[in-house]
Amino acid sequence: MEKDVDLEKYIGERYERWLDNARFWCKRSGLEGEEHDLLNEVLLMLWQKPRDYLEKLFRAKRKHITELDFYVLHMIRTNATSENAPYRFKYRQSPIDAYADPEMLDLEDTPYEEDDQPDRVLEMTQQVRDALDELCLSDLARRAFVWKFFAQENLQDFPEDVPRRELYQLYKRTFQAVRDKLNGSTLF
Repeated sequence: MEKDVDLEKYIGERYERWLDNARFWCKRSGLEGEEHDLLNEVLLMLWQKPRDYLEKLFRAKRKHITELDFYVLHMIRTNATSENAPYRFKYRQSPIDAYADPEMLDLEDTPYEEDDQPDRVLEMTQQVRDALDELCLSDLARRAFVWKFFAQENLQDFPEDVPRRELYQLYKRTFQAVRDKLNGSTLF
């Protein structure tokens, strides 16, 4: 009976040190705020061991700490860092499937602040179309630009019989004119 009292007293004295260690490993493992639960779970596992084994750990010294300290510190680290450790396995979150009721879940409601990418692309495309319409271009230049820029087709596959070099130069000049119009560097 006296042995159990010594062991309980020792564990009570070491609790704060072990809690600091649990706090450290929980922080490193992304389990902040769970240090008390982790340490209590480790101590529960410890108390489930046979008393003579605990007494043996308590009496054995390992450098400046007891084997019991070493065992508890090792269990804290293992339970905090290993995905398959008893603590992590017991308290891991369940994946949500199609049958989960979202009303029963405690989800944080955060506002959606991401930029609307498709809307931006549509707006920019419309600006290019407007700039193209405002420029004084030949019908061939417009068709070549629309074929390459909007339809994203290869100029080699252009359906009209136009020399390839002339077509490329026409597209390049039209592209430059549209870009200048959008940047505001055109005279008209």
